[in-house]
Formats: sequence, C-alpha cells, structure tokens
Amino acid sequence: MAVMQEAWLSRRQQQRFSQMGAGQHTCARCGRSYKFLPSLRNHQKLECGMEPQFACPYCIYRAKRKHHLDSHLRTQHPNNA
Repeated sequence: MAVMQEAWLSRRQQQRFSQMGAGQHTCARCGRSYKFLPSLRNHQKLECGMEPQFACPYCIYRAKRKHHLDSHLRTQHPNNA
C-alpha cells in the first residue's frame, strides 16, 4: 500500500493520511486524548492548564475558544448581539 500511496498522494496528503490512522494522541499534562495530532497541539496551545480567556459581556460564561463564545452569544443572548 505504501508504494501505491506515493503514486497518487502528495507528501502533505500522505502525512494527513498517516495521522488519521495513527490512533490516539494523548496530552502528557492532563491525559485527554485526540484522534489527530493537530487537535492535540491546539489543545496544548490554547486549553490545557489555562483559564478561559473569552468572557461573555452579558453573563458569567467564559470560554477557552472564541468560536465557543460566539455560539454562546448567538444561542443564549440573541437579542443583545
């Protein structure tokens, strides 16, 4: 299969393909696991051991990722946004 992969996949596609089948990637700090290595890296960079940095201006909700706050604002405070 490796020879066939090289024939029709670019180098970047081969890396993504190998990451997909690689199994679990686990955070050494908290033990949370991810299927994809980039997801683990984002977790370590933005979430693990950090306080939520995005605060809702209308309630006490706080989020570690901006798109989570955006979703919260759309669903919980639709008239205020």
